[in-house]
Amino acid sequence: MCIDVKRLLRKIVASGVSLILVALLSPGILYAVGLARLQSYPVSPPADVGSDVRGSGWDANGGFGPHGRDRGTRMKLAPVNPWAYAYHNLFRCSREGGSASLHACVYYFPGYMAAYAVSSNHLDRDKIEQPRTLWSELPTVSLSIWLTQHWSAEEIDSYLVIHDNTGI
Repeated sequence: MCIDVKRLLRKIVASGVSLILVALLSPGILYAVGLARLQSYPVSPPADVGSDVRGSGWDANGGFGPHGRDRGTRMKLAPVNPWAYAYHNLFRCSREGGSASLHACVYYFPGYMAAYAVSSNHLDRDKIEQPRTLWSELPTVSLSIWLTQHWSAEEIDSYLVIHDNTGI
């Protein structure tokens, strides 16, 4: 029995490249699957609901992120992409340790918490309730990421005020 070393080496390299390719494509694929599982997208509300309640939905749902209010900016929304979300949760948050720090780390992106509140409301989910599986959380996270890319901070705030997610 003779082992063909070149052939074995090619198989090992091909397997390694395939694994790397799958790892690099996974966040985008999971994002697309999560969006495909949605029955509908929320309807974008008018961006301004009135000065007396402006910002109340944003404030009540942690729209500012963990670093507090940004100086000189009322509402700030950072567009999130699936790769940044995955990197942040898998690598940066894993150093923090504990489920409480991981939960806080998820909301690192300014405005993500408020977008998550819109997603939870639209999908009739309690935003405090912990999902049982990745599969059950996937539509909510995917929609939250989509909202950060397609809606403004004012639209998210208006949606939260209109749907009485203000906590006031």
